[in-house]
Amino acid sequence: MQITAIDISREYYEIGLPFIKEAGVEHKIDFIESDAVPALDKLVHEVRHQLINGFQIC
Repeated sequence: MQITAIDISREYYEIGLPFIKEAGVEHKIDFIESDAVPALDKLVHEVRHQLINGFQIC
């Protein structure tokens, strides 16, 4: 399982990072520093692209 966290500031992610590392889940979190709407638009585009390419018949 992967988690994508989106925030306009990395500040709070950095505050929680020691706890994330202690729990051993740092590799499972993808932090995106951005406004939510542009970041979500990009994620939706990427997932659609993966789905379309994944179902192509060669």
